[in-house]
Amino acid sequence: MRPSPRPERRATALYLLHAQHCSVERTTQALSEMLGVPVSTGFVASLAKEAATLLDPFLTALAEQLVASPVVHVDETPDQVRTGTVWFHVCATDLHTFLYASDTRGKAAPDEAGVLGRFTGTMVHDRLAMYFNYTDASHAVCLAHILRDLEAAGAGSNQSWAQEMQELLKETNRACHVARAKGKKRLGPKALASFLSSYDALVAAVVGITELSPLSITEIPQAMRGVVGAR
Repeated sequence: MRPSPRPERRATALYLLHAQHCSVERTTQALSEMLGVPVSTGFVASLAKEAATLLDPFLTALAEQLVASPVVHVDETPDQVRTGTVWFHVCATDLHTFLYASDTRGKAAPDEAGVLGRFTGTMVHDRLAMYFNYTDASHAVCLAHILRDLEAAGAGSNQSWAQEMQELLKETNRACHVARAKGKKRLGPKALASFLSSYDALVAAVVGITELSPLSITEIPQAMRGVVGAR
């Protein structure tokens, strides 16, 4: 088998390493057998840093696309790298996703990534306190997290309002998707007024219940403690 051109060797090695999660040793063996030429582990191990450098212009353009977006979704999640923990910070739209790896979960990481500090649109997140420090942006809470918190609140306190609020929010979300599919930018006035009226009535009922029966700290889900908005 004739050796592939050098750029193709690099691309194949990176694909095996990072898409198929092969080890450096297995990638080296596979390339040697496929190409019919010796391939060193040092060559394969050096490719990630080389590829990261070549991605710099793409990442700069991607960051600019996200900064200019009206809405972004942000989050952070841990993963194990060797024996340590690395946090992956994500900033995304329906078309673009920017991942930034850091040793810290804190604000220093997205600051270094260079997107959120310049963003002035609406930032959707899980209420982690650090996100509210980006004061040039407006903020919205992720609906998936709200639904999860409502489920936990209803189960822990046996209050039916939590399930009713879940259903109302999901119904509102479905109506928004239907309107968007029809090319509309917002709900009709009557539909919006109906949803808001139902929401206000539920909130008023909840305030009355919780004033008489406040939740204790043991009833607040662990995930809700220490975040803005948790009781």
